[in-house]
This record gives sequence, C-alpha cells and structure tokens, in this order.
Amino acid sequence: YPFIEEASRVSGIFRISHRKSDHPGQQAGFLYSIENAVVSPHEGEAPQRAPGHATPNDHNKGKEAALLAEVAPADLVEDVSGLLGMEAVHSIAIEPVNSDRFTEIIRANLESTYPEADRSGQAQAFSSLGLLPTDADWIDTVMNIELTRRVAITSATGKEIYVLDSVPENHPYVRLLLVGEIAEALTNQHFPVKSRQPVREGVSSMNGDSRRAAMALRQGLNEVAIFRYARSRGISTSSRPPSELGEKSPKSINAPRELYQWLALPREVGPFFVDSLLGSEEPQLGFEAALGKPPSTTMELFRPLFYQDASRWSPDPVPEDFADELLETPPSFTDVLGIGGLIPWLSQWYAVPEAKNLTGNWTGDRWAVWQFPEGEYVLLLETRWTDEDSARSFRESIPYH
Repeated sequence: YPFIEEASRVSGIFRISHRKSDHPGQQAGFLYSIENAVVSPHEGEAPQRAPGHATPNDHNKGKEAALLAEVAPADLVEDVSGLLGMEAVHSIAIEPVNSDRFTEIIRANLESTYPEADRSGQAQAFSSLGLLPTDADWIDTVMNIELTRRVAITSATGKEIYVLDSVPENHPYVRLLLVGEIAEALTNQHFPVKSRQPVREGVSSMNGDSRRAAMALRQGLNEVAIFRYARSRGISTSSRPPSELGEKSPKSINAPRELYQWLALPREVGPFFVDSLLGSEEPQLGFEAALGKPPSTTMELFRPLFYQDASRWSPDPVPEDFADELLETPPSFTDVLGIGGLIPWLSQWYAVPEAKNLTGNWTGDRWAVWQFPEGEYVLLLETRWTDEDSARSFRESIPYH
C-alpha cells in the first residue's frame, strides 16, 4: 500500500484462499486475508531509500529527483518488451510534442473515450451525485485533471508515443510513465482497440462500468511494467513530477476529490487484478487471455476470483430499458455506475474502507437521466444486491435517500 512508506512489520493471521476452503474470505472471493493485523514501524536495519524518494510526510519535499542515465528509445522499448514477454509488432516512435499539441492529443483521446452523445448525460448525472461541479464541461474537467499528471500518451495503434517536450525524459517520474506508455503501445499492437472489449456472457452490452473494468486491466498491466522496470533499475516509484510539468499544467480546477478518486480507480485497482492473474514472475502468464476477454464489471477487479470462476457470484444487471416506461418520454441517457463509481460517491460521507464494505454485495445497477427543456434534469439510480440486508444497508447509508 502506498501509505506504508517506512520499513514496517506486519503481524497477524495470513490466510491464502484455497478453492475448497470454507473460510469467509475465500467464500467472498478474496485472494487472501490478514486477520487481526497489526502494523508497526520496523526497528533495525532497513534498505536505503532510492534517490529522490518522497513520502506523504514530505521528508524530501521540494527536492528534485536525481536524473537517470540517458537511454535510447529503442533500448527502452526492448527493455519493456523483455519485462512483459511481448515483442513489438510494429516499430514504436517516441515523439516529443509541445504543450499545445499534447493538449490536443489528450482532448482527442478523451473525446474518443466519451462519445459526444453521452457527455451531457454523464456530466449531469455526476453533477447530481456530487462528483462534478455544476454546469462543468465533462471533457474540459477531465482533461485538466489529466494534464496535471500526464507527460506521455500512446496512440490507439500503438505505433506512436507522444511525450511532452518540456519535461526531461531522464527524470525518474517521466521515465517510469514512459515505460507504462510503452507497455500500452505493445498491448495496443497485439490487441487493437476495436476488438479489445468484447461483451461477456450475462452482460447485455458494453457500458461505462465494463469499459472501466477493461481499462483497469490495461492500466494494471502498465503499472506492473512500471514496477518491474523500477525494481530492476533501483528507481523509486514515489518520485515527484518534475517542476517543468507544474509550469505547463493548467491551473487547478474546483473538482471534488471524489472525481479524482473515480478517475484514478482503474490505475489503482488494476495492478492488484493483474497480479492475481500473473501468479508468478513469469511475464505473460494469465494476462494475455484476459486482454482478449477482460473483466465485465469493476466488482471483478476487487474480487479477481469472481472473474476467474463465474460460479462464485451471480451478476444481476439492470436492463437498459429499465426506466423507459416511468415517464412520458424515455430517459435521454442511461449507464452503469458499478462499485467503481459507487465507492467514490459514498466516500463523500464515508472512509473508503467503509464504502467498500457497503458495496461488497453489489450485483448490478444502472442510472438514467431525463433532461427537460427548462434546463432541469432528474436522475434515477437502481441498484441490485445479493440479499435484502445488503440492499437495506446501502439505502440507509445514503443521506437524503
């Protein structure tokens, strides 16, 4: 966990799930559990920190990380290919671009991810849920958040990687993000964008939750590549962005922290899911099959055993037309929030662990938005659960439900 930045000692009962076990953690789909865990600082010798290492306690605040040795782009691509066991189908060009061009590329990528017909409904729904400022433009808001951390982006074909020319490519933060983009380029080449998200059995069609689950798989693979590269080169994964990025980033926007959580969830949960598929240090074991058949819900990211064995749980998706007959006109837009959306939403009132507990027995949901000529709109969210107690606990947890 990223908050454990010091050498620490953990004591407790560590249980690894076994298929035939009747332990509650295994039955709930968890890979392992640590019971009665106690975390305390390690007293004694510990590994020396990597240069430029920074923590939430800011012991290295204000200090720039030491630059790394220069590396040729072709050599870096070869290094990442070796770490993942995935050779490039086409050559990968790493192209420096100025901030204006980089912004254009980020915008175009977001417009492709969020179709124009869906953006207004998405913005209104998230505004109603408290995840977006009122009357905020969806693309502009998400783009400004992206530009505060991104220094590189891969094309859909995986043949080009665009790097912001104002940041040094041998800065640890930039190097590691570039490694992640190379991993993205490799997977894009082997699994083209148009065919990487097939519909899973029991899912009526692709929706926002299933798209985010598939995105988390790919981002998790990128993060695993970053971790492996950093470990092999002795680079800290906690390096701060270079100061040049702050100079080029847009001014901070008044977006709720829960929107940042919603956007970051695929990147944060994805590595856990990918690690569960790898099962060892073998580069390709498990993830190639998953790229051809990605998880269909964000629930499966938190419970990888549900993905590996569909018999462990029973998804109960809400039909797309669930709200068509409720008013004189059908809703203008519907989509699935998933626990990947419910957790950030509930974290407005609860700590994230509590939000996870409240959504642990989720089986399906869908929200619908009606837009009216006067500029008003109505949001309806239907959720489904494994049992009545879970449904009641969720309902009672929502202020003014």
